Amino acid sequence: MLVETPDYQIFYGKKNITTDIKPYLKELNYTDYLADQSDELQVMFEDIEGKWIRNWFPTQGDELRLLLGYVGEPLVNLGAFEIDDIEWAYNKNSGSTVSLKALSTGITKSNRTNKPKAYENTTLAEIVRSVAKRLDLNVSGTVANIPIKRMTQYQERDVEFLTRLAHEYNHSFKIVNKTLVFTTMQSLEARAPVAVIDFSQLKSIRLRDRIKDTVKNVVVNGFDSQGKKTITAEKQRKSKRPRKKQAKAANADTLKIVTRGESQAQINARADAALSQQTDDQQAGSLTVIGNA
Repeated sequence: MLVETPDYQIFYGKKNITTDIKPYLKELNYTDYLADQSDELQVMFEDIEGKWIRNWFPTQGDELRLLLGYVGEPLVNLGAFEIDDIEWAYNKNSGSTVSLKALSTGITKSNRTNKPKAYENTTLAEIVRSVAKRLDLNVSGTVANIPIKRMTQYQERDVEFLTRLAHEYNHSFKIVNKTLVFTTMQSLEARAPVAVIDFSQLKSIRLRDRIKDTVKNVVVNGFDSQGKKTITAEKQRKSKRPRKKQAKAANADTLKIVTRGESQAQINARADAALSQQTDDQQAGSLTVIGNA
């Protein structure tokens, strides 16, 4: 079996620094998160000669760009990252190192500024588009049609505000380069697999099934202060393996939530979100494979 050789290119600003840093690179880690936080690039350099702590010392907010793949194949552009954290360390046996952590959203952009703002007589999709326009980002994803009479951004950074909306209304949110991705969890779950991994391709795998501590159903009651009425939604957990017979339900509890509610669409989305948060971790695991860009 032919073993492929990993290859990479790193740009600092517009300059390709790959040749300069290659003799000093000890570790390179790229993490792509599904939602709620920025993708991360972490690199560690040997600094026995003291270049990184002196002439090469980076500045927070400087931009790194990473291309990753294998020798002899086109490299995949993983986007731009802005340096968020710089760490210098010394060990008597191994010498000094410098570690850089960079985030894909960019710490210098206005999306990390606290903002108070009220949104009235609008929809969830309009709020997302409004924030994206303020951040000069494109919008991608399927946003549910949920009317909102009033929503307040309480001295929150835009990324914190959008994360709260995503959790509250059962959506997934992240920023990738110049694109704000905001989409329903249902649309993600309905997508076809992008890859099929054969058992022979695995280096390791771990799977678990939590059969307790997952509620049977969720009931959300919301009070519409303008209409002076209560709006209710009930969502029942669906079996992940409907053909598997069980003597009895592992948990027959009902999760009850009381909240402010303006419409049935809002309460339905909140019930979906609450049930999803209860059941998402029911089956979980991890696997390790050889990289395939």
